[in-house]
Amino acid sequence: TINIPAGTYLVNYTVTITNSGGPSISLYLNDTSVFTQTVSGPGAIGGTAMVTAAAPSTLSLRNTSASQETMTNVGITVVKLA
Repeated sequence: TINIPAGTYLVNYTVTITNSGGPSISLYLNDTSVFTQTVSGPGAIGGTAMVTAAAPSTLSLRNTSASQETMTNVGITVVKLA
């Protein structure tokens, strides 16, 4: 979880999936999904999203699929644009 002040951000993430039941990885702003990516096999994946927080908020990366997955080597880069 990353805490951010209000503003517009470019968010880039990478993660390695070691189990693969076809997971969906979602970027959340507070409790709302703002970007979802579904993958078909194990390996490293990444995504980029532009996010606007109207107030101080939290960003998190979650497995939102029904399959249990192991996520390692998780990296999130957040750049404030405005």
